[in-house]
Amino acid sequence: MRAKDIMTSKVITVTPDTLVAEVARLLLKHRISAVPVVEGGRLVGIVGEGDLLHRHEIGTECALRGEPWWLRLLGADRAPEEYVMSHARHARDIMTREVVTVGPEAPLAEVADVLEKRRVKRVPVLEGAKM
Repeated sequence: MRAKDIMTSKVITVTPDTLVAEVARLLLKHRISAVPVVEGGRLVGIVGEGDLLHRHEIGTECALRGEPWWLRLLGADRAPEEYVMSHARHARDIMTREVVTVGPEAPLAEVADVLEKRRVKRVPVLEGAKM
């Protein structure tokens, strides 16, 4: 089996300008865990449910992305970045920009290997630049 045999063919996408609240509505409405962010027909990022967990509106903005407390002791202050992420209004502000992808002919073993080694939960399938 290959990626094309198990992939979702009707992909719901958003643009970088899509409001974070709309992204959340789409995830809930379609019962999906992430949406690719597309601009000019090209994949530019992905927003997953994890990107929506730490939000100012619901009082969960602290400790973004499970950052260990000891990093702050070493001077790795991410407070400005955390503020932007928790108060962001658009997909561009919270999306993961470095998206791991595979081609439609990728064997499932390769897809599984990518998921495990890159520690990602989703792998968009691209043929050229087309999802």
